[in-house]
Amino acid sequence: MEIIGEACTKVDLDLKLQYPHIEWRKMSDTRNRIVLDYYGVDYNIAWNIIMDKLPDLNFYI
Repeated sequence: MEIIGEACTKVDLDLKLQYPHIEWRKMSDTRNRIVLDYYGVDYNIAWNIIMDKLPDLNFYI
């Protein structure tokens, strides 16, 4: 999640506009929370992101 969050900050704006349903900002915010450890990491939330959100990104690869 850290790498995905960092990478999505480098994605060109035109591409982001092509895929507005992808939660670009949430991915980068999640990366920041993990890396900077804002208030600790909730592992249940992290697991739910991995199981529920991550597979949706694979669709676009």
